[in-house]
Amino acid sequence: MIKLTDIVNEILNEMPTILRRHDGKSVYGSGRFGEKPLKKLSVDDVSENIVTFVADKPGIMWNKGLFLSYFMDSAESAQDMKNEKIPYIFVHDRPRLNFTISPINDVWKWNKEPGQQHILGVAQGTLTDKEIYVDKLTIRPGYKRNTIGTKLLATLQKNHPELPMNFSGPTEAGFNFIKKFTGKEWEPKHGERKEF
Repeated sequence: MIKLTDIVNEILNEMPTILRRHDGKSVYGSGRFGEKPLKKLSVDDVSENIVTFVADKPGIMWNKGLFLSYFMDSAESAQDMKNEKIPYIFVHDRPRLNFTISPINDVWKWNKEPGQQHILGVAQGTLTDKEIYVDKLTIRPGYKRNTIGTKLLATLQKNHPELPMNFSGPTEAGFNFIKKFTGKEWEPKHGERKEF
């Protein structure tokens, strides 16, 4: 007789778990495809690791259409995020208590609630019927330059192919990422939008 737990475990074993090697730089995905560098995995390979929430109405601190997209370290943690067992990470515009320099980088210092260690990347912005507007994109230190940001944005594009993607005024690293992601040159003034 086949047990339900065996079926669930088999499904979870097919989904990738994201691991960082002891050298601190190499990030791998392991699952149905064996073990491969995360950079070599497709968006489809890690689709179960990505969770996106979109606000269907405005709130006290957000507008309708606010999206928060998370790259999780496993399909199991992604399911926990969907079931609200893992607290959100939200990147605020203002540095916390004015002691921090960069909300994009310091968000990882301030968000240490149980479960949040499973969040490897956050994309934040607004999704409307006219555009995907990416306002913030941040990757957990130690996991940068492993295509997590690319996979987050590619998933948004895949799920909304009819919408152009626009970006807020990025950091210098953000300019380089956008050029690489879109394949187009872009050097606007701070806050200027560019459609891709």
